[in-house]
Amino acid sequence: MGNILNPQRRAIEALRHKAQPPPPSMNDTPLFLTDGTRLYLWGVSDGVGSCADVKGMDVLGVGTTPFTGNSARTVLNRASEEYAYVVLCRAVTDAERKGWGQFAVRCVELLRYVGTKEGAIEFELTGDAEVYVNLC
Repeated sequence: MGNILNPQRRAIEALRHKAQPPPPSMNDTPLFLTDGTRLYLWGVSDGVGSCADVKGMDVLGVGTTPFTGNSARTVLNRASEEYAYVVLCRAVTDAERKGWGQFAVRCVELLRYVGTKEGAIEFELTGDAEVYVNLC
């Protein structure tokens, strides 16, 4: 699963039917949400394995803060690659936590590519999100 843990990958895959691909090359281009929030590369969920729903679907994970995980999971700038889609890795909202109790501590939300503006690539939140149990 590369830099993304299996529960997170399954949450990412649940969004695939609503996803649209981002531009083919985002190398060295700043990423933002439409409200001006800067996005940072957090990881790549590599599309490897024998499952048909996994194979060949590399998904870019971004966050609203620089990634601060351990060095083994730090991601180099791989934005020159092509991705099936982009998700925002974030904490769950109170509404999303309902029914999960204390266990659902993370969430991925599908982002939609909007366009390029002033030399930056813009995405918008879709509201399509999946909650998962963070194992580390």
